[in-house]
Amino acid sequence: MIPKDKFGNPIFRDVYESMLWFGVILLRNGYRESETKPNLFYRETEEIIFFADMRGTGEVKIWEDTRPLFYMGINNRIPDWKKNRSEKDEIERLKKAGCPIRRSFYEECAADDKNENGFCKECGMDFRMGGYYCSDACMALAKRKSLMDYIKYSPSCKVCKRKIISPIRFDEAKELMGVEVVVGSQLHHTSYKDDKKIVVCRSCHVKIHHSNDPEYIQYRPEDKRQKLLEKKTVRICERCLQKSKIAIGHALCPACEEKSAPIDYGQAVRGDDARKKKTYKETKKAVEKKKRMRFFKSSIAGLYG
Repeated sequence: MIPKDKFGNPIFRDVYESMLWFGVILLRNGYRESETKPNLFYRETEEIIFFADMRGTGEVKIWEDTRPLFYMGINNRIPDWKKNRSEKDEIERLKKAGCPIRRSFYEECAADDKNENGFCKECGMDFRMGGYYCSDACMALAKRKSLMDYIKYSPSCKVCKRKIISPIRFDEAKELMGVEVVVGSQLHHTSYKDDKKIVVCRSCHVKIHHSNDPEYIQYRPEDKRQKLLEKKTVRICERCLQKSKIAIGHALCPACEEKSAPIDYGQAVRGDDARKKKTYKETKKAVEKKKRMRFFKSSIAGLYG
């Protein structure tokens, strides 16, 4: 080993001592140092070559992370499950020996695709084939567990206490015995004034508003939506950007709402003067541009106001 990285930059003593320690561990575990590329260690098997690179890279300098960079040279005829198993076993072997490794950014991103290693994810059987499960029974059992976890963390109707799930997984849930689920959640107001809401299923929502059953009447709103909508609050108008009393559900003050009445484009052409004449299309385009500018100004005011 030499106290230089692959680019010829010198390595400080404390970093180099850490590299020497990892080098000793690698040599004890069957690795050899390359004769032409110092600080590059490798271990060759019948099908795979394992590399432990301590030369540094352009992105991660060796003094930033002294752990060896681990990668493999692989024969493409080897099945994926065998590659993934060999890689996992070698990494675990080096960690137990006291030599932690690091992988490249691209290898870390592809780590989720390397779960296929010939072991059944459900029963743990070594079936030495591609795939995640050794049989259809294990696949069905894993699917059932996944669905049960999904149902467990799904919201419940506050009235009937049934679990509310997505319609996409409803057919799967039918196969589960002893689990009562419904499709589609809705937010129900128990108070419009205080904006209090509860999660209910569709059938219970209809019964709350239209049934005379005391079980559902207790969830009816304390106040009326219409009275609330008629109430005005002091807010900023989205057009003139001035504070004004604006009705709930509206964005413009009364004065701006009057100005925003529909425009009769047919009356835009008036007078004989050529400078004042505007066609229907030109007038419409100008009005649309003005609306966009108003919306842009209101958006800026909302961000920085």
